[in-house]
Amino acid sequence: MTRFLPAAVTPLGLSEVLSTFVMQGGGQGISEFEAALADYFSAPRALTFGSLMRTNYALLTALKQRDQRRLVVLPRYCCPSFIHAVGAAGLQLKFCDVVPETLSYDLNKLEQMNFKDVLVLISPNLFGLSNPIDRLLDLCRKNGVFLAEGVDYGIGSEYRGRRIGTFADVAILNFQEGKALPIGGGALIDHQGKVAEYFNQNRSRQKPNVCTMVGYSVFSRPAFYSFVIFVTKILGVNRKNLSMEDTIRNTNTESDFDFDPNGYERSLSHFQGALGLLILSRLSRDMAIRRQNAELLEKALAGIKGVRLIRREVGLDHVHYIRYPIRVDRHVRPRLLARLLAEGIEASPMYVEHGMNIDASIFPGAESVSAELLTLPCHPFVRPGDVDRIQKVISELINPVARSPQVVSLCI
Repeated sequence: MTRFLPAAVTPLGLSEVLSTFVMQGGGQGISEFEAALADYFSAPRALTFGSLMRTNYALLTALKQRDQRRLVVLPRYCCPSFIHAVGAAGLQLKFCDVVPETLSYDLNKLEQMNFKDVLVLISPNLFGLSNPIDRLLDLCRKNGVFLAEGVDYGIGSEYRGRRIGTFADVAILNFQEGKALPIGGGALIDHQGKVAEYFNQNRSRQKPNVCTMVGYSVFSRPAFYSFVIFVTKILGVNRKNLSMEDTIRNTNTESDFDFDPNGYERSLSHFQGALGLLILSRLSRDMAIRRQNAELLEKALAGIKGVRLIRREVGLDHVHYIRYPIRVDRHVRPRLLARLLAEGIEASPMYVEHGMNIDASIFPGAESVSAELLTLPCHPFVRPGDVDRIQKVISELINPVARSPQVVSLCI
């Protein structure tokens, strides 16, 4: 079977899934996992939930009980699960533009914003990168606004010598497929104790997602991922419908979501907790491999005219790239994605696949990112030869080599 690289994946063995299910963490898997997460982020408590949407919803409903303010600030370019949770919680969105060169908040525009009715500012950190979180924290403290740090991708990244996820009042984790801890669900890391108090210590639990994890373990491997690509193409199935994030499977626009708040407060299962502990124990190894692959990609692509690398914020010294982001011309991106796919490499245009439609006249930076961003695989299944193939495809498509003029022989 053809070797096919997924856009993002964290390797997980089938034997590990099955043995973990048998053991079930000794009946304490989720409590031990939540304690390990709290320890990793130097926080008093961590709480897990059944999805990123439910995690965000839990945060917003808890904050809503503490304060009469109803605005939530988000960057205009971000995961739609943040947007969905705001709507589900009955709150209102207040968007700010982003800087295409860094994918961070446009601080000049953010600092001019009226924070009078803002309840919380959320700082999603994309692909392992980080917003200048210290400046966001200063702005929030000045205006009495709660700050939530999205560590969907950035677990393990460090900003000014501290782990991302340790700066704000709370950190948000995503355990969806393709993330650093792909066990399904999400978590809140509560640094200030302002959220955890709303949730019982002995919450009911989700059912073990064994079949999902078996499927992930087998079909995320390059040797079998081609089967997923083939079957979904033949059946005309959008691959997002296979996502662990159930609230975005059957959506056509950025504002669509399918969410039932009943039981949202449940924690993950002991099975997921035990599996999370296993993956967390080797996080440093996966991080080292991803960093090495990201460095190889950066060197390979740096000299290609037409490829714009994403600049890291000053102070972001260690980046755990879950995906490696670049920007290319908007007219080239569709062809580039198709060519890479034909070569057995799945790249991604990210959130436009969820129907993102940004008004360039209001948010020019975010619209530019949505039209130009492309993320490349840098996970532990990537080999140096794969990086060479990526470089070759991108170089040939963006800067095609001029062909020598054909020599025509005239017979007289």
